[in-house]
Amino acid sequence: MYDLLFSPGKIGGLTLPNRIAMTAASASLSQPDGTMTEDMLAYYEARAKGGVGLIITEMVCVDEDRGVLFPRELNAAREENIPSFRSLADRVHPHGTKIFAQLFHPGANADPKLNPLDLISASPARGKKRGQARAATVEELEAIAEQFGQAARRVKESGFDVTQATVSRDIKELRLVKTLTTNGQYKYYSGKEMSKDTSSKFYSLMTDNGTSAARACNLVVIKTLTGMAQAVCAAMDSMHWNGVVGTLAGDDTVLVITESRTAYGRI
Repeated sequence: MYDLLFSPGKIGGLTLPNRIAMTAASASLSQPDGTMTEDMLAYYEARAKGGVGLIITEMVCVDEDRGVLFPRELNAAREENIPSFRSLADRVHPHGTKIFAQLFHPGANADPKLNPLDLISASPARGKKRGQARAATVEELEAIAEQFGQAARRVKESGFDVTQATVSRDIKELRLVKTLTTNGQYKYYSGKEMSKDTSSKFYSLMTDNGTSAARACNLVVIKTLTGMAQAVCAAMDSMHWNGVVGTLAGDDTVLVITESRTAYGRI
């Protein structure tokens, strides 16, 4: 009855020993600087010993100035905390368990008493900690995206298997699009930036990043390089083609819905 539950599973290219996962739940057992205590290490190792195939850690801070929600949060915003995260990976991996870090930014819900800078959100808002957040600028959200990337690098260097980044709704609300730059790093662009020279931007993106396209009736599926589907989709939307009802993008796939089969020829 439970054969599938205890059989190996895959998430992307990562193989899990079974389908049992520990979801993120705050234990608040870390040191004040966001490093591991022995109690925290033992807490997660006990789950690994018990046979959990995947552990997703509690919230991990990426921004010490505006992104602290609770005291004693795990902290991946500091280079010097890498050895501490490595100690956790070293405690769970011998039991066959994989571990993800839940990278987190609370936005307006950050605690104003724990953050030295003013709080920001997609729009002016009062958070759960009664702090008043102002509307963030595109540049500030780009900085947060960079903080997520640096935190992901640190936990990866620590031996973690994957990160689960909980990016706030601010990026979607401000219509930021993740694109791959010429130096191999990701950057978020605003809708206004993407609208400049729309036609050449779209065809350049498709030439450099599109890998295939296939049609099924009035549906078109476009495959791209990993991480580029949203940029291609945003550029396509800005073309305003007649006959295109809507688009949807994942990480490496764009779904285009057209009014009819004949509309495919306009794409």
